[in-house]
Amino acid sequence: MIEFDQFVQWAFYGLLSGIAIYAAKTLGQLRESVEFLNVQIAVILTKSDGYERTLAKHGDEIEKLKTKHGG
Repeated sequence: MIEFDQFVQWAFYGLLSGIAIYAAKTLGQLRESVEFLNVQIAVILTKSDGYERTLAKHGDEIEKLKTKHGG
């Protein structure tokens, strides 16, 4: 028959193992979420850079028209 001390030790190690597995799983999910977020941020930055270039181009065209028409 198993002694109480051995049972407590077995339960404690089981609990520690469960916590370690849960922590590893959670960290893996966190890593995936951060990777996904990084991709989405890169997409946003790329789009905003394109919009910035377009706005700068339109601004240059407006300035040319103002100069041309004496504005």
